[in-house]
Amino acid sequence: MNFLGISDKETRGSDAKVVVLPIPYEVTTSYGQGTQNGPSAILEASSQVEFFDEELGKEPFGCGILTADPIDFRGKEGESAIDLIAEKATPYINDGRFLIGLGGEHTLTTGLVRSALKKYPDLHIVHFDAHADMRESYEGTKWSHACVMKRLVELGCKYTSIGIRAMSKEEYEAISDSRDSYFFAHEIYGQTDWMDKALKQIKGPVYLSFDVDAFDGGLLPHTGTPEPGGLDWYTVTRFLKKLFERHDVVAADVVELAPNEQSRASDFMIAKLVYKMIGYKNLD
Repeated sequence: MNFLGISDKETRGSDAKVVVLPIPYEVTTSYGQGTQNGPSAILEASSQVEFFDEELGKEPFGCGILTADPIDFRGKEGESAIDLIAEKATPYINDGRFLIGLGGEHTLTTGLVRSALKKYPDLHIVHFDAHADMRESYEGTKWSHACVMKRLVELGCKYTSIGIRAMSKEEYEAISDSRDSYFFAHEIYGQTDWMDKALKQIKGPVYLSFDVDAFDGGLLPHTGTPEPGGLDWYTVTRFLKKLFERHDVVAADVVELAPNEQSRASDFMIAKLVYKMIGYKNLD
C-alpha cells in the first residue's frame, strides 16, 4: 500500500522527493508488544488523511511520495538488523530524498542514523520521547529500544531530547553534563519559550526521531510504554513547523506505535503527523 493511498503514478517513482520506508522491526519491546504492526497500520490509516492541509494551504503530496517495500528481517536481529536498515536506507539518503522510517521499535533509529551520518557527519538528533533511552544495556542487550540514544551518542551525534518524563537514576546521573540538551515534559508544560531555546542549540543538519509515546498517554494510548503527562498535538506540530523552517531536516523516523484493532485513532494520528512532517519540509 502506498502512503496516503495514492496511485503508483502519483508517487512519481524515481522523481519522488520523499521516501516512506516501513521498518517492521520488533525484538526488544519490554511491556506492550505490537510495534511490528505499526508501519502497516500507519499506511492503512494514511489512506483516510485529507490531501489538503488547511494550515499550509496546499496539498503536500504533490512533491511525490514513494512508499518503499517493507524491510524483511527474517534471520536478523540486533546489530545485523541495524546493518540491514542502514543498507536499505542509504540509496535514498544518498539521493538527497527526505526519508521517513516507519517503525517498529525505537532500536531501528540506529540503522537510519548510521546511514545518514555517512552523508551528513555533523548530524544533530532531535529526539521526541517519553523516555531518555540512555541505558548502557537493558534486559541483556545493548541493542534494546531503551538504549537507542546511548548508541547514537557513541556514534558522535549531538542531540536535543524533548518531552522526557521517565528515566532511571543511573540515566539521570549520566546526563548531568548534557543537561541543557533535555527539555523535560514537566518543565515545558504550558510553556512556549522553550521552543526557541531548543532551536537555537541545534547545529547542522537534523535527523528527527519521534517516539509516539512523547504524546500524552491519554491522547495516544497505543504504544508499548505509554506515560502520562506528555505532549499535545499542537505543541508538537508548532515545534515541528519551526524546526523545519529553521533547520535542514534530512531524515526522520516515527516509532513505537502498537496498533489496537479496537481503535484506529492512534494510527490515524501518526499517519497525519507523518504527512505534517512532509508538508513542513516544503518540497513542492
